[in-house]
Amino acid sequence: MELKDLIFEKQGHIAYVYINRPQALNSFTLDTLDEFYQVQDDLFADTDIRVVILASRGKLFSAGIDVSVLKQGTPQFASRYIHKLQEYYNRWEKLPQPVIAAVHATCIGGSVENILSCDIRVSAQSATYSVPEINFGMSPDMGATQRLTRAVGASQAKRLIMTGDFINAEEALRIGLVDFVVPDDELMDFTNKLAHKIADKPPLAVGVAKKAVNLACDTALSVGLQFEQLGSCFLFGTEDFKEGPAAFFEKRKPNFQGK
Repeated sequence: MELKDLIFEKQGHIAYVYINRPQALNSFTLDTLDEFYQVQDDLFADTDIRVVILASRGKLFSAGIDVSVLKQGTPQFASRYIHKLQEYYNRWEKLPQPVIAAVHATCIGGSVENILSCDIRVSAQSATYSVPEINFGMSPDMGATQRLTRAVGASQAKRLIMTGDFINAEEALRIGLVDFVVPDDELMDFTNKLAHKIADKPPLAVGVAKKAVNLACDTALSVGLQFEQLGSCFLFGTEDFKEGPAAFFEKRKPNFQGK
């Protein structure tokens, strides 16, 4: 499939996924979601990629789901398509690589749900955020009631969802919607440095850590602890586990190979 709504680039161990529908405020259609699925399939298969950066081209990050999709809103449409839409967001969490969202300008509705499924969120200082589905007679249905609640707590999630209000980047940072706020002109530079820092770590260990932390949100402590044990059983047999201590004692930078 030729990408029309997205741009997919690779630079070394870093992959860049840009939303690129500036003529439609970088909103998503079902075709856009199909392209995301394709890109995610490529990322699952590419063991050379260690970190993914999700960003966008144009004046704003994304207006969320295209209004043309909302016009199709029927119980039958919801029954057929909502699960697919939800699964797209789930797949960012299932990727072995960490995903960093770099957000500029405006991030609305489904695009807030999009960044909530990423592992780390970096915001430009001038960015604003809103979950406005309530204004369309809807409740969020692509993860905001779940992931937003986990990120900011129940009362803040209710406040944002029930009012549809916009908040600025500093407020988003204060409540935990984003992890970093940086000057607008430093957004991609900061995100790239963060991505390269993670990409220099052992990718198998990063992947196990991502799964373990995700599991902590969904299961009992005893299950999470058991997963930690099993993760160590796996990682202790890797070449990277030998490389890490060796580099430490030899006082050199480790060369992790993902093996």
